[in-house]
Order: sequence, then C-alpha cells, then structure tokens
Amino acid sequence: MNKAKRIMFVIIGSTTNGIAISLYLLSGFGPDPFTVLADGLSRTVGVSVGIGNFGLSFFVILVGFLFGRKYLGLATMINLIVVSPVLNLFLGLFGRMVTSDSDLLIRLIFFLLAYFLLSFGTSLYLSTDLGISVVDLTPVMVSEKAHIQFRWCKIAFDVILAASGFLLGGAIGLGTVFAALATGPLIQWLRKRLKPPMERFFLKQAS
Repeated sequence: MNKAKRIMFVIIGSTTNGIAISLYLLSGFGPDPFTVLADGLSRTVGVSVGIGNFGLSFFVILVGFLFGRKYLGLATMINLIVVSPVLNLFLGLFGRMVTSDSDLLIRLIFFLLAYFLLSFGTSLYLSTDLGISVVDLTPVMVSEKAHIQFRWCKIAFDVILAASGFLLGGAIGLGTVFAALATGPLIQWLRKRLKPPMERFFLKQAS
C-alpha cells in the first residue's frame, strides 16, 4: 500500500470517527468513553466539546511522546487535526435532525450508526500502519507491551475514561457502558478482516 493511499484512508477513518462521536452525543444514550472525559473537561473549563476533545488528545500525544514514540505517526497527527472540527461540524448539521427528545427509534438508529462507524473508522486507520490515533494510543501500547489482546486493553481503558469523565461531570448513559464493553471487540474483529484485502488491493494498484 503506497503512502498516499494510506494517508487517504487515515483521513477517511478520522473523519468517520468525528461523525460517529457527533452521533453518539446526539443520540442521547451517552457518548463514547473518550468523549465522556472530553465532555467532563469541557464542562470544567467552560469550552466546547470539540475543544475539550482536542485538548485531551494533545495531552495524550504528549504522554505518548514520552513513553511510546514508536506508536506516534502521521495517523496520530491527522486524527488530532481532523476529529475535533468534524465533530463540531456534524453536531451542528445533525443537531437539527435529532435531539434527546426525538423519537426513540431515530435515536437508536443514530446510536447504532455511531457504534459501527467509530469501530470501522478506527479499524480503517489502524490497518494503514501509519501510527496510532489518540483514542487508541494507550490501549495499543499496553496491549503490545503486556502481550494482552487489544480488545481487553481497550475495554479496561474505556471503563477508566468513562469513570473519570463522569466524576468531572461528563454526560454518561447506557450507551457509554455499551460502547466501553463492545467497541474493542468489534475493532479487533474488523481489523482482521479489513487489513488483508486493503494490502492486496493497494499492492495491486502499485504494480
């Protein structure tokens, strides 16, 4: 897979993540765990969720720079730059379509879309091998260093994020619990199925 194609898929994956986070927030079932912490920080400091997400992401990158530089790459920086603006943009666009008072079925559709899109977007850019996104940097580092399956590290990390965000006043709900327990396994399942065909396709394009 040539580098330009890899970068394209990182951008697509990061954009998909930003859209997914906005859907989580609008569904009213509770956002994903990372956004719960970003929401808690934004409420504490008095800024938008997008800005809170960016600040938290920047802090995680600094920690990664100190303890796991090899995991940082283009995907890390692209994810940092792309996700927060896309999140704010689609909160505005979709905010006219659904609120916490909308029909339960519509909200459920938004939530399930968010769950799948976040897992798919993450799997997409992880398969490019251009670095780890901010959200997944810590669980990937722990997974490789401790030789524990990614899904278990992801679940543990998401639970810690959600609990910390809740203590700071972040919005939390049954959807958050579901995302914390189910996102890691779906990402791992999708990665195993996305990476081989992606590699074959772009090797064919390069030949």
